Amino acid sequence: MHQAAAAFDLAIIGGGCAGLMLAHYVVQHASPLMRILLLESRTHYTRDKTWCFWQEDNHDFSDLVQHRWQQWAFGLQDQSHESQHTQSGALSYQCIPSEVFYNAMQTHLSQHPNCTVMLGTNLTHCQAHDNGYCLQTNSATVYANAVVDTRPPDAAGLHEGLQQVFLGYEVRTATPVFAADRAGLMQGMSCDEYGFRFTYTLPFSATHALVEETRFTPHAVPLLTLRQMLAQTLQQRLNGQAFHVEREEYGCIPMTTQLANTAPQPATYVRAGTGGGAVRAASGYAFQRIQGWAQACAREFLRTGLLLPHPPEPRWRQAMDAVFLEVLRTRPTLTPSLFMRMAQALDDQTFARFLSEKASAADVLQVIRAMPTLPFIRALPVLLPTIPRGLRWTSAP
Repeated sequence: MHQAAAAFDLAIIGGGCAGLMLAHYVVQHASPLMRILLLESRTHYTRDKTWCFWQEDNHDFSDLVQHRWQQWAFGLQDQSHESQHTQSGALSYQCIPSEVFYNAMQTHLSQHPNCTVMLGTNLTHCQAHDNGYCLQTNSATVYANAVVDTRPPDAAGLHEGLQQVFLGYEVRTATPVFAADRAGLMQGMSCDEYGFRFTYTLPFSATHALVEETRFTPHAVPLLTLRQMLAQTLQQRLNGQAFHVEREEYGCIPMTTQLANTAPQPATYVRAGTGGGAVRAASGYAFQRIQGWAQACAREFLRTGLLLPHPPEPRWRQAMDAVFLEVLRTRPTLTPSLFMRMAQALDDQTFARFLSEKASAADVLQVIRAMPTLPFIRALPVLLPTIPRGLRWTSAP
């Protein structure tokens, strides 16, 4: 039975990273009279993700960070080449488990008297109504002056057709096997019938780690296949030692420049999160991008009642990512060597700044110089017709 309609100043569809973070920043400075609604289809939160990023030690969510690494490594499958970096600057590679984040955000939102979080609620219809929006759910009809939709996109229509698919096990062993001070960002890099693959390892101690089988692929990879590949990887990495699986983590992230906003304007309805262009197309990193957007969007909403979409990619970055994705899609066998070249050519500071989007023009030039020229030149004729004219530049706007 549907409840009577209620009115809100802001409705947020989806209580994942983007939805919770926006609500968090809005309620920090909202009037006690402001009414905020967050709709989430899950009935409860679990540890389903692990967010990592490069950042200095003091930031808004530093108290949620569960682990930091000053070293990281890249390597090929045959272990003929390995590149290890030791972070010498202020940035470290940091990890926030989703369950820790979810719990902290729920606790904060519960302290705001007019913030309503509806778990186990599915949106069935949303349409413009008077000067706002009417949202119909499986349990209620509500009205809102502004709406942020953080639901994931439909990847079927994305022409680049690539996705980052991963399956991870959080494991424990009886004896020390992991290098606890070094994160394995891309190890065992190789290419097979599904495309580019590598192992991602976050060691929490010498006997405890999250180990993921990761794919950049245009193909559907069955979950059973991922489990078999991950089991083989663990057997090899642990030299046959027994291990206990504490939990499983699975994800599929679209790798595309099509979700990026090209002309963001304040509005009363915006897409956000993965479906709004929060994820960096060539890497899959999103947490810091979501944080920056959520802060800016909350400020704009509290000031004007309007919402900001995710900012557009700088033109040089969108063009660079598009070329990289085309090479990845059409010549996947080159991918292991591409990442190794970048890891070996860049110092730790440049590498961290580039992937945390703090790169200078000089940093970007270093990355470009590290890439083989011919494959990228070959990709340009295919890409130019698909890149909007305003984005056919190599300099920042």
